[in-house]
Amino acid sequence: MNLIEWSPKSHLSKEKLDFLLKHFLSVPYDVLDLGFVIEVGIYEGGTLLEMVRHRRTHNFIGYDTFVGLPSLTEQDRNTDEPHNLGDFSVSSDREHFMCDAMERMQLYFATQGAVSIFCREFPINVGDYPISFAHVDVDLYHSTSESLKYLARNMIKGGKVVVDDYGWQRTPGVEIAVDSVDSADFKVIDRSEWHQIVLEHR
Repeated sequence: MNLIEWSPKSHLSKEKLDFLLKHFLSVPYDVLDLGFVIEVGIYEGGTLLEMVRHRRTHNFIGYDTFVGLPSLTEQDRNTDEPHNLGDFSVSSDREHFMCDAMERMQLYFATQGAVSIFCREFPINVGDYPISFAHVDVDLYHSTSESLKYLARNMIKGGKVVVDDYGWQRTPGVEIAVDSVDSADFKVIDRSEWHQIVLEHR
């Protein structure tokens, strides 16, 4: 597959995407301009692209390993239909396609403005920098928990985090991770009927 054959695709439903964009667009410019907009778990890049298309800022960063989900923890197994190791991998030929997918995404997003794509597990080896909006779509307890710990340290006051798959029976670890955040760091400001929750940094 070459660049001409490939373009980003969002795997969110229209309802989920609309809910995400509503909260992205509601972040005041004086907050948005102080930090970066990030997506953790970009998969095929379409959701990140939808935010980029609204051009509210030029500071977008996407993270993904492109090799699918890591090992599940006990918090993720409290369900009859858990996700499995490797779900959402972009290819069975992991090492080759991981590099290829990143290269193609970088080339595509280079035409869309200041967007950076990093092929790594967030937030491992990620330095601290200010964040004004984040979309976290990583499905599992450990990944969600570590993402929220990083965001608690680095998010601008008044910045928002939209976490996907909260309260969904197949992703119990996400709810456990979100419910464990320190209320001194975040407050819950909204939930959707499509298993999304919105946190605002205090």
